[in-house]
Amino acid sequence: MKEISHIHLKNQGNFIVRPGFVYVDCRGCRIYEKGHTMLPPGASATISLEDHGIPEGSCITFYAEVPQGPDREAHQIFIYSESCRNTARYVISGTAADSTLGFISDVC
Repeated sequence: MKEISHIHLKNQGNFIVRPGFVYVDCRGCRIYEKGHTMLPPGASATISLEDHGIPEGSCITFYAEVPQGPDREAHQIFIYSESCRNTARYVISGTAADSTLGFISDVC
């Protein structure tokens, strides 16, 4: 698995979305962590995983909360590394009721 320290989301949909992530703690429990920002249509944001107290070496994936529709979770799994500068990049598009989450890349 590749290492990342940031997650980026571009909102190309016609709805608001809150970027976040899911990681597995030392007991094997899935922890959902919401981002601090709601993104309007056309906006983008980069989340620094360091700001959320994730344990070094945790398995992590991207999660998009869509308040007016179903939430979306990415299929890619990464390892969180504080010293790494890689960013997993995603785009969300469509409507709140029928959104699509797409993976773009996992490099800077």
